[in-house]
Amino acid sequence: EAMLTRLRRCCLTFGLVFLSACGGEGPGTTPDQTPAATTALPPDAVTYFPETTWRTASPEQVGIPSSVLARVDQRVAANSWRGLNSFLVVRRGYLVSERYFGGSSRDDVHTMQSVSKSVTSLVTGIASDIGALDVDASAVSIMTRYTDASPDPRLARVTLRHLLEMRSGINFYENPYAGSPLEALNSSRGDWLRIALEQPFNAEPGALWQYNSGGVIALGAAVAQATSTPFHL
Repeated sequence: EAMLTRLRRCCLTFGLVFLSACGGEGPGTTPDQTPAATTALPPDAVTYFPETTWRTASPEQVGIPSSVLARVDQRVAANSWRGLNSFLVVRRGYLVSERYFGGSSRDDVHTMQSVSKSVTSLVTGIASDIGALDVDASAVSIMTRYTDASPDPRLARVTLRHLLEMRSGINFYENPYAGSPLEALNSSRGDWLRIALEQPFNAEPGALWQYNSGGVIALGAAVAQATSTPFHL
């Protein structure tokens, strides 16, 4: 129960700051921003999933001082962080700040990749912190159905820590994209974990850092398996 509660809080309602890039002029806020309030909101009786829009609250209602967000607003408006033109904060399932700068708006489309990698690492840390997961355990000792994914004996030595650090030694390359393991994964309706783990090795586990999207997918699956918690929760 504790694991479910913390994973849900992490994936859905942890203090998440989205910073997007675009261009334009002048600050602004969305017209439907919730008015200031200070009464703390009680915990949800059931897990909250946003639909087309987030529910809203004031920062104080979820334990964030408005003065802190105001200082961030000022820095973004002053172009202290170049290329940023929006500042959104979601905490406990409530949108508590939605600010746009430089003439941008919520309707602008932005490119965003690899956000789930940070969330996966965070959830892994929570699982480790409460003793539900040993990051030094072999990945296939948890996902036992994949012990035969590769004939290379090094697969058995790949730990969750290696996957976290992108030092598994598995050559899950992404560039050039054509013919890469990433292309195979993106075009497959089959077993993504097997695709991620069956790739040949080009280094000893722990010896070489190399970007590996497949390893993060395997890491998420290992957390779900070890904690008996559907990862999307």
